[in-house]
Amino acid sequence: MSAETGEWSEIEKRILREALRLGFEVGLRGHIEGVGWVRSRLRDLEAEAARLGLGEDLKAKYEAGKEFGKRKRLSSFTSDEGGLYFSKKGGSKLPKPPKSMPVRIVKENSSTDYIAERVPYEDGIDALATLMKIGQKNRKFMKKLDVMFSSLGDVHDRLTTLSRIPEEKRKTFESGLGILIEVGWIREYEIVEFGEKAMTVTIDAISEIARTLGESKEPVCRPLCVAMESIGNSTFGISMKAVEKYCIAQKNDNCRFVVIPRPNV
Repeated sequence: MSAETGEWSEIEKRILREALRLGFEVGLRGHIEGVGWVRSRLRDLEAEAARLGLGEDLKAKYEAGKEFGKRKRLSSFTSDEGGLYFSKKGGSKLPKPPKSMPVRIVKENSSTDYIAERVPYEDGIDALATLMKIGQKNRKFMKKLDVMFSSLGDVHDRLTTLSRIPEEKRKTFESGLGILIEVGWIREYEIVEFGEKAMTVTIDAISEIARTLGESKEPVCRPLCVAMESIGNSTFGISMKAVEKYCIAQKNDNCRFVVIPRPNV
């Protein structure tokens, strides 16, 4: 840590972040520390930390991550919380997440690293395996599934390029909506309300997903909700939740989405 600024260097942040993640993985999976790849990786990190005088800080981060992973393994985490919170502050206690959980904003100078989970990873794997089993019996369905995965990957890749502009939050959000137009998910949109202090956004949009699917009694644009959550995450720097209030598939002129901070459980 720099004596002048009191900040971790990029190398120090990387080592401490990796120690936190390793501890989290050990706690979550119940790995044995003294053997195999865990022992090897921990020794490598300890050697790097020793050269930089970070021995105690690394130990604190590793233990904090392990404790958090253990808690998650033993408790029932829901989609509104969960994930890994990284703080540059030292100490052996796990840092308490703020009222609205921060999401992971990938930046070189970031000192906070949080992965917000919408669903437990086990449920995601189970759902994926179920779809793959159906696809094994239906080649046409499997082909559609492959196209869907590729399409979602394309959207994800584009959204990860979205840069957060703290002083121009509306511009950041509109840039994200522009990406959804580029990939063909929406045709046009209007931001009905943008509450910067309240961190809420209301959007009317023409959803190509709803137009393609046809009539439905319920809103059908769940993929757009997930995408708008990611845009909201990048815009406000906290975990956001998007809800479709009504939909073109319900014979409305447009779809309406409301993006708000994800509530605590």
